[in-house]
Amino acid sequence: MPNSIVAVADGEFRFDPSVVFDTLRAVWPATTFNAASGRVATVSAGQIVVNDGEALVEVTVAGQGLDIDWRAPEVLAEVVSVITSIPGFAAGSTVILADWAWVLPILHEGMSADDLLTIRRDGADTQVPSYEP
Repeated sequence: MPNSIVAVADGEFRFDPSVVFDTLRAVWPATTFNAASGRVATVSAGQIVVNDGEALVEVTVAGQGLDIDWRAPEVLAEVVSVITSIPGFAAGSTVILADWAWVLPILHEGMSADDLLTIRRDGADTQVPSYEP
């Protein structure tokens, strides 16, 4: 599975594992959460299994990032789009999507899957969304 990262590049916004899980489960009801244990628990809150394993979302303990394994670009685009629907997403912070396209897209609240797929398809020719805190 390819891997991408949604990361808070700067600012105070953090991902709350329970909010991320609830948001994803609202769209994909079969979504499950597996809490991290042992040494892994020092860096990971746990892993969210989305849509029967089409995507695996790991939330860092500090809440500064999501490590996402995905089966198809459309799956990642949908998952990230749903994550950007979290109320107050990015709130005065810069949140980026790494390992996705030739540019580092800055994510904003309510970003659509089509927006993300366009950035991937058009690469460096795509206008990166502006950051407005």
